[in-house]
Amino acid sequence: MHVGFPPLPSMDRFVQGGPFPIGDRTGRRGIVLVADDEPHIVDLLALLLEDEGYIVLRAYDGEQAWDLALQARPDLVISDVMMPRLGGPGLFRRLRGTRGFDRTPVILMSAVPSSATEKGAQFIAKPFDIERVVDLVAAELAAA
Repeated sequence: MHVGFPPLPSMDRFVQGGPFPIGDRTGRRGIVLVADDEPHIVDLLALLLEDEGYIVLRAYDGEQAWDLALQARPDLVISDVMMPRLGGPGLFRRLRGTRGFDRTPVILMSAVPSSATEKGAQFIAKPFDIERVVDLVAAELAAA
């Protein structure tokens, strides 16, 4: 008898039109891209959201997040405001300016609340309340 986790599917299964829409019969709740230049924050959010049934993609700067977004077409993006190479507001503007991402929910995070003023993006202050993050992700995906 084999006990363990099934292998992860390849990334090409997560492109737009892939087999895992939000709330499908596989039990997966959607793909969330988390971007922050602090690995412990990315890891914490990934663990929390994976526990809730989301597939989580991890990025450690804005350019990496942009590349992953183009490849995987996430259902929601959570991004730190201040990151190397491309900050959260710049990532948000790129997403909004790209066909297919105009309705993708974006949540920006920062320890400096006044730094995140992108119309159309939600905001979470660091340090964040774990339950608020999970609730906000669920609410944004339900409204998308």
